[in-house]
Amino acid sequence: MFFDPPKPQNMATGLSKCTNALRWKTNVEFLWQSLEQILYCFFQCASAVMVIALTAVNYVSVKASTKVQGILALTKFAAMGIIIIGGIVRLALGDPVGINNLSNAFRSEDLAGLGFSQIGLSFYQGLWSYDGWNNLNFMAEEVKDSKKTVPRAIFIAVPLVTVFYLLVNTAYFAGMMVISALPIITVSGVN
Repeated sequence: MFFDPPKPQNMATGLSKCTNALRWKTNVEFLWQSLEQILYCFFQCASAVMVIALTAVNYVSVKASTKVQGILALTKFAAMGIIIIGGIVRLALGDPVGINNLSNAFRSEDLAGLGFSQIGLSFYQGLWSYDGWNNLNFMAEEVKDSKKTVPRAIFIAVPLVTVFYLLVNTAYFAGMMVISALPIITVSGVN
């Protein structure tokens, strides 16, 4: 015979395998959801511990707090440097996505629906980045020779941060497809 009908025990074995596969899939989904919840709780607790630790360091010694802040700033600049290098490498290798994104960055068709309210909202969202300027006057009291040190810090920090953030955003733009950038734009409040 060309076709051999399944025997009852083969059908039961096949059904059992299918049921086991469904159970396995359900268990994996449950484990994945549990893992997500565990990681969420872990990172929440780790964040709280870090805030408490940094507060304790600041309470114990301002000099130690300054050193920790310097280390964290260098870490942020190193991470941004890695992102910048990745974007430059992608552009240097002739990545078509990056070249297309940069060559069509400010097309008039894309900017046609952009009004003053959207531009104002984007500037308003950007003001959160500059909230630290509020603390500049308080910091000036703690610095030796503040008439010389504070302007020097401003004239070094503002161009440095501006250049780094422009390069990082160019690297993001060079490395991301437009579709993958949409959630970032939505989160920042610019529609």
